[in-house]
Formats: sequence, C-alpha cells, structure tokens
Amino acid sequence: MKKPFFAFLVVACSILACTPAKTPEQIRKELQEQMINAKSGDVILIPAGTLEMESSLILDGIDNITIKGAGIDKTILTFKNQKEGAEGLKVKSNHVLIEGMTLQDMKGDGIKVWESEDVTFRNLKIEWTRGPDTANGSYGLYPVKCNRVLIEYCFVSGASDAGIYVGQSNDCIIRKNECTLSVQGIEAENCNDVLIFDNKAWGNTSGISVNNLPDLPTKNGKNTRVYNNELKDNNLANFGAPGATVYIIPAGTGLFILSGNNVEVFSNHFENHRTTGLGIISFPITGRPMNDSLFDPFSRGIYVHDNTFIHHAGVLPDTSRQLGALMAKLFQTDVPEIIFDGLYDPKILAGGRGAIPPAERICIRKNGDARVATLDAGNEFKNLTIDATMLDCELNISVKTQHP
Repeated sequence: MKKPFFAFLVVACSILACTPAKTPEQIRKELQEQMINAKSGDVILIPAGTLEMESSLILDGIDNITIKGAGIDKTILTFKNQKEGAEGLKVKSNHVLIEGMTLQDMKGDGIKVWESEDVTFRNLKIEWTRGPDTANGSYGLYPVKCNRVLIEYCFVSGASDAGIYVGQSNDCIIRKNECTLSVQGIEAENCNDVLIFDNKAWGNTSGISVNNLPDLPTKNGKNTRVYNNELKDNNLANFGAPGATVYIIPAGTGLFILSGNNVEVFSNHFENHRTTGLGIISFPITGRPMNDSLFDPFSRGIYVHDNTFIHHAGVLPDTSRQLGALMAKLFQTDVPEIIFDGLYDPKILAGGRGAIPPAERICIRKNGDARVATLDAGNEFKNLTIDATMLDCELNISVKTQHP
C-alpha cells in the first residue's frame, strides 16, 4: 500500500509543486522584462509577497498598460537596498493604470509619471518606514507635465516634500486619499483645472498646498477647487531640504495658497493647527528670489467659504520659519484662523483698491467663527486688520475636467 501512494506523490510533485522556487533576482528580472517587452493592452501582474528591489522599475513609451499588484500590504516592493535609479517606479506612457501595491523606502520618489496622458493611481501605499527624514524621497506619487490624472484611494507617508503631488499638469483629480508624516500632504503646483476633495491630511507640516512658482516651464496655473477635505493636526516639524521652496512652510499650517490663481476652498474641516488654518500669500512675502519675468507672483481670484475651523489656541506658531516667526510677532499665541497677506498686484492698485477687477478679488465669507486677518504686508503691516467683513464677497470659480 505504501509503494503506490509514494509513486502517486512523485507524480504529483513532478506536475505541481516540486519545481525550484524562483529567486528574488529572477522575479525582479522577469518583472522588468515584462515592462520592457510589454505591448499595448497588457496587464502586468505583481504577485503577493515582499520583493526586495535593487533598481527602479521603468515603463517607457508603451501605452494602454495596467500595472497591478495583489493589494495594499499584500504586494510589497521594498527599495531599502536600492542600488540603481532613484524612483521606485518610473513611467512615461499614456493610458496607464497603476494599482494595488505598496512601495517602501525609495532613494527618491515613489512613483513618477511624466509627459503622459490619462494616468490613474489607485489603491496604492507609498511610505518611508523610518518616518520623517530629510533623506527620504521628495514625492510619494509624482505626476508631472501630464494631462488627465486621477489619484484615488491611496495612502502616503514620509515624503520630504509632498506625499501626493501634481505639477505642471492639466485636468487632475485627487480624491479619497490619506496623507501623513510628510512636509506637505497634498500639493498642486503650476497646474490647471484641479479638483482636490474627500481627502484626509493629518500629521504633516502642511495639509494641502496650492502653489504657483517661478522658473518652471509651465507658468501661472489656475482653476483649482479644494473641498470636503479633513485637515487635522498638521503640526509636524518641517524636515524638507534647506533651500527648497517647501522649506519655508511653517509647521502647523492647514492649507497654504502661494501665488494662487482662481482657487476655491469650501466645505473643508480644519482642526488644531498651531500656526494658522489657512494662509493666502503672494510670492514677494517669501523673500525668495524672483527672476522670471513671465511669472505672476500675486494671489488673485481666491474664494474661501463655508469651511469649519477648530482653533489651536494658546500655542506659539512655528518660529523656526520666517512666516511662522512673523505670525508670532504679529499675534503671539493667538493667530487668526485665516491669514491673507494683503498683497495685490501694484499695477491694479494704481487706481485704488476699488480698481481690483471683481474676478481677481480675495473673497472670504461664511466660515463660522473663524477670524480673518489682512496683514497689509505691502505697507509694513501698519494697517493690519482682523475683520472678516472686509473681504466678504463671492466668486464663480470654473474648473474644467474631462474625467468621468
């Protein structure tokens, strides 16, 4: 009886289970080969398990590709001992879906996609497991110079610049994500037509940032809506690289608008920020050099309404950064929930404040008990006021999107 049973096991073994297991190096090689040899319409599946990666994965020039893992915390790619490349995954392809995996401890950015169209990031986790550290990669999810970007159901932790970033891109949706322990949770920079909604940003230096910066190929982004987000406890010490623009942001900032153009902020919940809940500033107040003649440094067309603010009272702002030190000088431990630096384009103000075109006003209204400070920064703060009625107006901010 034993002999036939043993023979059966030998046959079963030869058919099913006794081939040598693939080594991590074989799996890594096969994965990269799939990306190199992919054809339009392919689905590249990454199985469950933890795979130690020694180099970046690259997909370049092949459209209509899905890169799919078995799920967050099921498929884990760890780059802790990365020897080649900086990013975890680097993509330049159109109509790409990346979903269902965790990437850890990249030398540089988590997933970078550039010069691509119709890009979706879904159900992804990007993290640096050592926690906040200047040596961490700058960005978790990093689409730049892209059209039609969707980022949803993702979690990012530990980025030394922004957890989720869209830059110099058009028609972007960032929704239902969670970002923590980064300098900026979510950032839109020099972008056109962006929707940021239903996200949670907590434990960062700044929860959400909407910025325009000089010296970039794409100038003066506009049309952004930020709504239904939960911004809470973003008081993490800024660990960005000295000299980078992100380095200027003081800890304890809920939402930061820098040189914004046509930005609407509504129905968000702000809670427990030591410096300010929401700051609206123009580039000159940063003190950084500005040599780009095509750059518009002034915030204009900003509409903040129907948000809720729970104030972090009795705490000194982050004086390690110039803007935080300014808040401490002006308000000590009781900074108003909403700050506007009061800077307008001098060309407009030549005819007096009444000359500001209606579409370029700063409008702040219906934010409960939130106090609104206008700093009069262009006049050495001589006429600083805390009066929400001064900016009580409304705007119609239009955002175009071709997403379903």
